[in-house]
Amino acid sequence: MLVQEGTVQKVCRKGLQARQLFLFCDIIVYGTPVGKDKYKSQAILELRGCAIANVEDSADGANGFTIQSGKKSFVAYASTRTEKAEWVANITRFIELSRTAAGVTEPVATRAVWVSDKKVKQCMMNCGANFTLVNRRHHCRNCGKCVCGKCSNVKAILNQQKPERVCTMCHRKLGGLAPSDVPDSKGVASTETVKSKAADDDSDSDSDSSSDDEGEPTAVIAGSSAAAVAGARDSVTVEAPDLTNSERSMHAMSDSDRMELMEMVKSGTMTMDEAMAKIDKKKSATATAGGSNPFEAPKADAAKLTVPHCVAQYANDDPEGDDELTFAEDDVIILTGKVNDEWLAGYVQGADPSTKGIFPAAFVEIVIPVPE
Repeated sequence: MLVQEGTVQKVCRKGLQARQLFLFCDIIVYGTPVGKDKYKSQAILELRGCAIANVEDSADGANGFTIQSGKKSFVAYASTRTEKAEWVANITRFIELSRTAAGVTEPVATRAVWVSDKKVKQCMMNCGANFTLVNRRHHCRNCGKCVCGKCSNVKAILNQQKPERVCTMCHRKLGGLAPSDVPDSKGVASTETVKSKAADDDSDSDSDSSSDDEGEPTAVIAGSSAAAVAGARDSVTVEAPDLTNSERSMHAMSDSDRMELMEMVKSGTMTMDEAMAKIDKKKSATATAGGSNPFEAPKADAAKLTVPHCVAQYANDDPEGDDELTFAEDDVIILTGKVNDEWLAGYVQGADPSTKGIFPAAFVEIVIPVPE
């Protein structure tokens, strides 16, 4: 059932961007308007894993609120005070109803809200280094601050169950006494474990769906129990939440499938799980009938590809330009060119090559590079 719909201004890396927000009884859907009743880059958040908070009026904007979840957290601004009050009241109500229906009682594990690039000219750590074309901005995944590479050359295991870039201050708060520390719930790991983990993490991409970061932090720490670090963290809990099958399926959906899901749920004739089951059944029937996309081999055969391609390490589900490619985590992307050291061009395996776009190189792991 659709509860509320409207346009909000979402705080993105490069400033405010219009997003169409749909509130259903159990999910929030938002996407970028591209025409009348048409949207791209739809993202779906389950309300039972969300939290909402007020944002005081300031020079940055008025009528703001934050939507936080384990996948993504962001600030949005409504057009009027009345509209903001409606959003906050409705989202709060249906979060409570969804959590009650699902039997969820533990605190929500949410991502940090990132500080906008435009608001920061210097590193927010004590070094105060100016950001330039060479000294680039990075974001701490734990506190959301905008910091330089030197002040964020370490990692921690947060709620995504994988090493993520954090600032040196959060690294210490989470239990890292030195860059090589890898503490866990049983104590500090051995030197051999530290070396092994550091070697394993060298191949990890270090960016997420809304990041322009690059480079590889060298150290990893594992967060201790949530109780031990609760006072040191702003909005992200250390314990990783278990993803439901619905959350995993939504994360891997294409834009068209997400739109179809939204329309099914919007009609009020079926639940989200029923709608997703129907979409999966239709896709399965299409594949069985030999109706798979003719452009590329199925993803199962990705390892056999001999053309230049890469694998997405992070989803790019909230692009900020019409020429930017949208894809999900683990998607195979056929490479068609290299824009520069930071941007590549290509299209998702199985899609029409005409849908190609550009995307950050930091979001993917290159398997076969584009010939120089």
